[in-house]
Amino acid sequence: MYLNVSRSLLIITGILLVTTLCLPVTHVSRAAEAFATGTVEIISGTNRHKFVAEIATSSAQRSQGLMGRKSLPLNTGMLFIFDKTGPIKMWMKNTYIPLDMIFATKDGLIINIAAQTEPHSTRIISSGGPAKWVLELRGGTTSRLNINVGDRLVLGQ
Repeated sequence: MYLNVSRSLLIITGILLVTTLCLPVTHVSRAAEAFATGTVEIISGTNRHKFVAEIATSSAQRSQGLMGRKSLPLNTGMLFIFDKTGPIKMWMKNTYIPLDMIFATKDGLIINIAAQTEPHSTRIISSGGPAKWVLELRGGTTSRLNINVGDRLVLGQ
């Protein structure tokens, strides 16, 4: 009887140890996925506006986006690149700062701008048509720089 209890305790302790060790590793690996950075330009008439952007290409990166950020420096943002062109739907859940969302086609044509989006909102923000890219900038940027639908988004070299 003593042998069976000791063996059972050993097995249970082993299972708890493995479970405890595995959970944090899974969580850390999701949080550790880093964003590449690059430059994005918006051509608006004769003006060219350059931004430094983190680039979200994977599903995990697109899901994380700018959630949890408390600030976004001037002329920086995040570029979401989707696998396929189509309607894109975004929201502001767990996002603390207002953003301007710029939706663009695969050719870079800006087809919709959602300016000054509401932080923490679960309201769906739609591209309004087939899009491939979404550039999120600090709220008010499109108004400040007079960026409009019909302007062009170009990836930097």
